[in-house]
Amino acid sequence: VDLESNEAIMTKCPIDKADPVNSKNKLLASYRCAEPMKRIEMAVRTVEGQFGTLQAFVIADLEPRSAQIVKFDVKPLSLHKKVSEIDDFDRRPLNSLVFSGKFTIRQMHEWMTMLFPNYTSHLPKNCDSHKIMFENVFLGSAVSCEYKEQKAVFQSDNISTVAIIKEAVTTFATSRNVRVSTSFDVSDNSVIAMLRRIDPKLV
Repeated sequence: VDLESNEAIMTKCPIDKADPVNSKNKLLASYRCAEPMKRIEMAVRTVEGQFGTLQAFVIADLEPRSAQIVKFDVKPLSLHKKVSEIDDFDRRPLNSLVFSGKFTIRQMHEWMTMLFPNYTSHLPKNCDSHKIMFENVFLGSAVSCEYKEQKAVFQSDNISTVAIIKEAVTTFATSRNVRVSTSFDVSDNSVIAMLRRIDPKLV
């Protein structure tokens, strides 16, 4: 996302889909400071469900030339933040997703840290179950997460959030050779409520 204060020259580079390495990139761009600029500021708008690593190669205008690589992890639910509670959450129409399988509570906790940004809290020793809630900072939707040994329950008023969790956790489990099964309960009213929540933001 270009900022009004950013006067740097931006060039987008085409991505070679035939290249086994570069084809995995979603964006490849370069910014060059024009004289007498010495620094630039950028903002990035993420899309939930698309995750990976954002890498910036910063080349200093010094001799000898040197570069620094800065990496930012983009999580599947990158627009969510941890909250203590949502006052009207229980009154919202909710979609439910249940995972069951031979995973431990600590494995599910690890997958949670891979799902949500800035979620690095540690499980207490001898913890039997854990519950936490997140809110989408852009849409105002929320998701409740409760997990224990061999079972995890997610509830959200945003069906897209639930779908992203299902895809991501299944991917994480597969990479660890852990078999999980899922059950999905969709609330039709949640779709209507979510569209009403989004509508003012489209103006």
